[in-house]
Amino acid sequence: MNILRKLIKYPLIYLFLINIPIYAQEYAYHHYGVKEGLPSSEVYQVFQDRKGYIWFATDMGVSRYNGYEFTNFDIENGLTNNTIFEIFEDHHGKIWFLSLSNKLSYFYKNTIVQYKYNKIIEKYSGNSKLSIKRTFHIDSLDNIYFSVLDKGIFKLSPQGEYYNLQKKDTAGTIRIVKTANKLIPGYNFADVYVQKIILNNKTINVKNKKLFFGTSPLYFTEYDSKKDAVLISYHNDIFKIKQNQITKLKTFNSEIIWFSKDQYNRYWVSLRNEGVYCFENDKFTPKNSTFFLKDKDVSSILIDEEKGYWFTTLNNGVYFLPSFELNLIHETKNKNILGIAQSDEQLLISLYEPELMVFKNKYQYDSKIFLGLTYSASKLIYDQRLKLFWVGTYQFVQQFKANKLTEVHKSLWFRNNKKLGEISIKSMALDQFSGIWLGTYTGISHIVDQKVIYQSLIDDNWKEMVYSIISNPDGSLWLGTFSGLWKYKNGEYIHYEKQNKLLQYRINVLLKHKNNLFIGTKGAGLIIYNLKTEKTQALHIREGLTSNSITSIAKYKNTLWIGTNKGVNILNVKDNGSYFIKQFDSGNGLLSNEITQLYVHDSTMYIATKKGVNYLNLNNFNQNDR
Repeated sequence: MNILRKLIKYPLIYLFLINIPIYAQEYAYHHYGVKEGLPSSEVYQVFQDRKGYIWFATDMGVSRYNGYEFTNFDIENGLTNNTIFEIFEDHHGKIWFLSLSNKLSYFYKNTIVQYKYNKIIEKYSGNSKLSIKRTFHIDSLDNIYFSVLDKGIFKLSPQGEYYNLQKKDTAGTIRIVKTANKLIPGYNFADVYVQKIILNNKTINVKNKKLFFGTSPLYFTEYDSKKDAVLISYHNDIFKIKQNQITKLKTFNSEIIWFSKDQYNRYWVSLRNEGVYCFENDKFTPKNSTFFLKDKDVSSILIDEEKGYWFTTLNNGVYFLPSFELNLIHETKNKNILGIAQSDEQLLISLYEPELMVFKNKYQYDSKIFLGLTYSASKLIYDQRLKLFWVGTYQFVQQFKANKLTEVHKSLWFRNNKKLGEISIKSMALDQFSGIWLGTYTGISHIVDQKVIYQSLIDDNWKEMVYSIISNPDGSLWLGTFSGLWKYKNGEYIHYEKQNKLLQYRINVLLKHKNNLFIGTKGAGLIIYNLKTEKTQALHIREGLTSNSITSIAKYKNTLWIGTNKGVNILNVKDNGSYFIKQFDSGNGLLSNEITQLYVHDSTMYIATKKGVNYLNLNNFNQNDR
């Protein structure tokens, strides 16, 4: 088990990348800067060693992250220079650092050691202080390679013998050396067009192509083993070399400052002042791409061993994305969310403030609807039968249709012209016909055709506080209340606390799945009540839950999602009663650990929190990926 898995402060559960149009995507990044412990916000490279530590090369030294904190190293600790451009780990486990001066040092056995042949590097580097990005490499024979701007490709043997692999190249020659699986490019610069490209000692004449690579260290090479082709990026362009032919694949509007291919054969292209694209193939078309970090200068990308994504920037520190799948609805960020409901055309989100947020086409923000009172909409539910939303507030219930709110009959609050007192809608459930049940501060009410046909307080003097309702096909109700589990059937109320002491605690949420009733309590964990055997099973923190207080439960296929005040738990219960629980929280990209509602529409899971709404595509979620 690597060190990062041992120490990282978030549960390691990751999801897979999917293609969603760029406008629809906004991710919940974790940002790390000087305040969080980095030595600088100017970061050139991110690297993960074989122990799992994440290293950062900056203009103020190097930094190592263990999942909790940063440990910084500078000249005082043994670096040859504080500006470090490249990091590489050799087969001995030494972590090497390539500096602005081209001098080397390495971290080994908790000590930074300066390379004993630095004077040779200094001698042949001369006044050149820039290495070409992503060319630093050490092979299995301990030979060191890197390209120095305007000097060529350097090779140093373990004995300090120096070779310039471009010594005999004429001006205007690009040479690409392949060692193991590493491509190392070098260029003899001159104010002329590129004359030829030498790839593995094979010469390609490109004199008539009028390619001009100038004097920038920002060009990159990648090898496509499937197509036996080499891709080169320079300035705004990406070229492909195959069978002694060079072809321009793509021209971007801005300069390319990072180009790489990941382990999933996707291409990453970072553009100056724009952000970074991930392309699914070498077609480099927008429809096959995903976009990240708008307006940021992304200087490197790393996919770590746990499938987390790290982005370094030249001005804004480091961004970490635990999952491409977990997105956020930007307009809800930093807002306390109370409820979510969705139709095929609209998405409604209720806030702690007395207003509704309305989205069309899932995530395209449309408008806000102010409720006109000081009361927020505590509950939302979509009624497919009537093609409208029910909106429950602390004082009344309304219907939302065609962007208009209509108040439901006021007899719910009055009998014989006398106000019944505090109503406060705490739960709603559609009945088996065309009506709706309301759970309130003073019992339950039943509305059919805009009329209140039943009120427990008036008709049966039953006035429990009802936080959750399940409407059964036979007309009965399961009721989660302040005093535990009740059932209402044929005018009779049955309190299950008398049958089992586990069913006496306050219930926040109920969900029926197969033969089980899943009961989310406030402080007593998750109770699983078997409807056939009437046996109960309780899950608490000691069984793997993140909290004993359950705020929401949602179901997708045979998986249950359990929302708490400390993140989300994913629960699979087998028929024999065995189960396994996985967890994720703000460390995995949630806007907050305080979950207010989990809501599933089709294959989309919405996670409402006290700081906004995340969402993910459940079809692309691999629950077995730990």
